[in-house]
Amino acid sequence: MLFGVIAVGIVLPASAANAEPTPSQLAQQIENASIQLEKIVEQYNLVTERLKGTQAAIAELTAKMTPLQADLDATSVNVTQLAVSAYKGSPVTTMPQPAAHAGRLHRSQGPLRREEEGARRPARPADQAAG
Repeated sequence: MLFGVIAVGIVLPASAANAEPTPSQLAQQIENASIQLEKIVEQYNLVTERLKGTQAAIAELTAKMTPLQADLDATSVNVTQLAVSAYKGSPVTTMPQPAAHAGRLHRSQGPLRREEEGARRPARPADQAAG
């Protein structure tokens, strides 16, 4: 008999949990789901706007980087050529300039330019006595 009472006690609460929700409970569930969905949509819209901004920044930076990458590539080739010439014992004069910077003095050319100018100056009497 004791087992029968326990079995009924276990079955009754389980059947009560399966009861159909009332219309007001359904309306509340729908309202809660609607609020959650609205928050998710707002988050999605915010992320989408940030993505557009990021993509615009990427496009702008890519446009700026393209000529810089070309300069870097050309300079790398020039440095390699200079290193090979120096290794072979050839005289190193000036490094060719990338097209984008033609006419501008590169830092690496500063001392070379000064040496070239020094070669054009007339020798001083003290230099002639030493040489």
